Amino acid sequence: MAVLSQLALHDTASADYDTLLGGALSRHMDLHQMHGFTCYKPLTPEALSQYHAAILSNAKEFEQLALLAPDLAKGAYWAYHPPHHGISWPRIHLLPEFDKSEFAGKSYSKLINSLEAYDFDKFHSLRKSQETTLDIHLFGALETGVLLWSGDVEVAKAGWWKQIEARKRIKTLVQKGERSWDEYWAEELAWCPTVIIGGLLAAGEIDLLRELIPHTLIGIALLDPLVASQMEKIMSNNVHFSWKGPDGYCFWRMETLMLQARALAAIVDDGKVDAEALEAWLPRPDELIYIAERECMFICLMSGKSHPALLCATLYATRLGAWNDAEAIVKGVLAIPPLGDGKGFGMQPLVRIEAWRLLAQCRGARREADGACEALEEAARESRAASYVWMEAESLRDMLQWVTGDAEEAFVRKRVSAVTSEFVIRNGKDGVPVAVNGGR
Repeated sequence: MAVLSQLALHDTASADYDTLLGGALSRHMDLHQMHGFTCYKPLTPEALSQYHAAILSNAKEFEQLALLAPDLAKGAYWAYHPPHHGISWPRIHLLPEFDKSEFAGKSYSKLINSLEAYDFDKFHSLRKSQETTLDIHLFGALETGVLLWSGDVEVAKAGWWKQIEARKRIKTLVQKGERSWDEYWAEELAWCPTVIIGGLLAAGEIDLLRELIPHTLIGIALLDPLVASQMEKIMSNNVHFSWKGPDGYCFWRMETLMLQARALAAIVDDGKVDAEALEAWLPRPDELIYIAERECMFICLMSGKSHPALLCATLYATRLGAWNDAEAIVKGVLAIPPLGDGKGFGMQPLVRIEAWRLLAQCRGARREADGACEALEEAARESRAASYVWMEAESLRDMLQWVTGDAEEAFVRKRVSAVTSEFVIRNGKDGVPVAVNGGR
C-alpha cells in the first residue's frame, strides 16, 4: 500500500508539472510581447509596470516548476528562470515596485547557488534536448546580476570563466559537426553580445573579454565569411526576432552585430591604432544614435557598454581623440527617455550609466572638471535608483580624477566607502554572505 501511495503521489506531481509547464511557457511568450521583445511595441512607464507584475507572477510559476520537476536537471533549469527574469530585462529596474530580492533571493543566494551548481558536462546536453532547447545558464544573467547588485566581482569572474570554457567546448562541438550554430541563436546572438559582454565591460575585465571573443559566434563570424553567412541566415530565419517595425525599428540587424564584433576587437586590441582604417568603418555619430533609438535587442537586454553606440563612442574618444564626436553620441543616447514615452523603446539604466561615465571622460579631456563631476553625479544617481551598487561605486571612483582639493577628495572617498560597504561578498571560510567595505 505504501508503494502504491508513493506512485499515486508521483503521478499527481507529474500531472501538475506538465499542466503548469504548458501554462508557464505560454505566459512567458506573452511576456516577450508585452516587453516589446518579439514585436514592435513602444513602451511607457505604465506598460512597464504591467509587465513587471506579469513577470513576477511568471517567475513564481517557474519556482513551482523547479519544485515539481521530475529530475535534477529540469529542477535546476526552472530554478534559474526567476533570477534570469529579474536581471535580463533591465528597464524594469527603475520601477519603484521592483524588488531585486524577489528574483535574486536573500543575500543573492539564488544567483550564487545557480552559478556554482552549473556544470557543462552535467547539464548542457540535457538542456539542449529539453522543452525550450536552451541552456539559459549560458545567457550570463547571473554573473551580471551578482556584479551589479552585490559588488562581488570574484563570484562573477568565476562564472565568466565557466562561460568562456563552455564556449570553447561549443566551438569544438560545432567544428566536429556534433552541433550547429543555429542551435545557439539565443545563447550566442542575443544574450552573449549583451548580458555577458556588458557585464565584463562593467567590471573592467578586458583580459577576460579578450579571452572570450574568439570563441563567440560573432567573434568567429568576424573572421570567417562562411560562418558570417550562416549567422545572417540564422537571424533572418528566426520567426520571433526577425521582425521590423515602422521608421527603421527592429529587433536586430546583422550589420549591427558585425559592427559590435568589430568594435569589440578594436577595444581589446592593445596594439598600435591605425586611425585611418578605424575612421573608414566607424559609423557617423548620427548613425549610431539611430541604432540606439531603434534596435530593440541592445535596449531590451542588459547590455550597458556593449551597446554598439557606446563601443563606437569609446573608440572615437580613446583611439581617435575625437571627443566631440564621442560626446555627440552619448548625448544622443542620454536623450532617449529611460522608461519610454510611448514613441520608442526607452533606454535601460546600465546603458545610460555607462553613457554618463563616458560623457565625463569627454568633458575631462577638455579639462572641464566640474562638468565631468556633474556627469558622474548623474551616473551615481541612476546607479542608486537601479540598485547597481557596483556602478555607483565605479562612478564615484571615476570622480576622484576630477575633484579638486583635499576636502572634496576626502568627501568622495567617504562616499565610495559607504557604497562599497553595501557590497555582499561571501566569507571565504564559511561561505556566509557578509557586507564588507570593498573596493579595488
